[in-house]
Amino acid sequence: MTRGIGVALEQERVQAGLSLKALCQGICSHGELNRLKNGGREPDKFLLDRLWARLGKGMEKLEVMLSDTDYAMYELRNLMRQSMEEEHFEELEWYLDFYESLEEGKKPLQQQYLCEIRAIRAFLEGKEDIAAKELEKAIFCTMSDFRKENIFCYALSVEELRLLFLYLKTTKEVETSVKVVFYRQILAFLTKEYIEKEEKARLYPQVVLELSRLTGEKARIEKDVRYALELLREEGRFFHLIETLSLLLELLKEKKEESKEKEFLEKTLYYLKRLCEEYGIAETQPFWVDFSERELYLDYELLQKSRKARGISQEELSQEICSQEALSRIETSKSKARAKTFRQLAERLGKRGERCGACIDAEDYEILKLERMEGRCISYCRYQEAEEIFERIQEYGLKDTRENRQYLLLERAIFKRTKKEISYSDSLALLQEAHVLNNMAIAYYRIGEKEKAIS
Repeated sequence: MTRGIGVALEQERVQAGLSLKALCQGICSHGELNRLKNGGREPDKFLLDRLWARLGKGMEKLEVMLSDTDYAMYELRNLMRQSMEEEHFEELEWYLDFYESLEEGKKPLQQQYLCEIRAIRAFLEGKEDIAAKELEKAIFCTMSDFRKENIFCYALSVEELRLLFLYLKTTKEVETSVKVVFYRQILAFLTKEYIEKEEKARLYPQVVLELSRLTGEKARIEKDVRYALELLREEGRFFHLIETLSLLLELLKEKKEESKEKEFLEKTLYYLKRLCEEYGIAETQPFWVDFSERELYLDYELLQKSRKARGISQEELSQEICSQEALSRIETSKSKARAKTFRQLAERLGKRGERCGACIDAEDYEILKLERMEGRCISYCRYQEAEEIFERIQEYGLKDTRENRQYLLLERAIFKRTKKEISYSDSLALLQEAHVLNNMAIAYYRIGEKEKAIS
């Protein structure tokens, strides 16, 4: 995505039919978004995550290069989650206070996260009233109009919808009939076309399960239950799979009709429970647990490890880019490389110089979606379907860049080998050819042929 993540955001915003106001509401100004779009601003990784999520996209399609500060924030979040799961609440409180004391910790998105963690802790301690108040505060961090107007007219991320769901589940101030209306609105919002299935699968099944608990009209939600199950299957999610499967089976039993589907579901449920028992997996998950994937890397670690792997000295790498001392400070995380400096250093090492990108060098986000689908099909051994998607990707006319040549070589090797069109040794030769492209880039850089190295 050589034109920058900001341009991709703008393209997806227009395609989704969202206004700038809706996208920015409560998290950033129009000016900040424009600077990000024009490449004049190094994107705040947490802001980027939320903007992308409000467009219904998951960050799992992108590889994000973090500064040590960003990485520390993610690491602190991980430690807080771990302390909470182990119910080490004194330790958790220390992490919360430290996180909030940081300059970054005072931003709305960070405050929202802290409120969410405090709410979950309160719930685990049996203090549901406090949990509801903290969740309400979390919602107000980015949705200040929550009490004044219909918030569903805005662009909401799954994370924000999830906070609303958690609030409704814990509060006693909202009547059951009103909760049911809100849950149906959340489900309706999640069916919007621009929201990807990966994101829908994070929340849709939970809302359906809660809706089934509150309403006696079981037959009315059968369609929702089936769609929830479809999402979980397609996305390979285990969270809430057994609960959703059990609910559908319950609905079918109420019809008092024998069917092959019912028999199949009973067998599936039996083997899933056997699997849980054998491997010690919980059949149900706490309602506050979320599932998401991220590809996160440290920017300075990438530079340091890549330089050493290529046998390049700091003096050689930094030549005509920055001083050797400056590179040393960057590699030891004592200072942060500016976007331009990082790009030049990364490109000299044969890496793409964007802190946020993907394994394919593409201008169209649709290609990244297809690449993700293809990878999932391969992991499920659905090779014919994966190859069909691969052919669709090639129809887009990928640019002739090193990343794309590597990608095409790798995928062709996989498909030729799975169809037994080539031998194991021939497939290894294709993979070796892809690896050679990296070494060619380094060699060109060393002799000063920068353009050839990048292309």
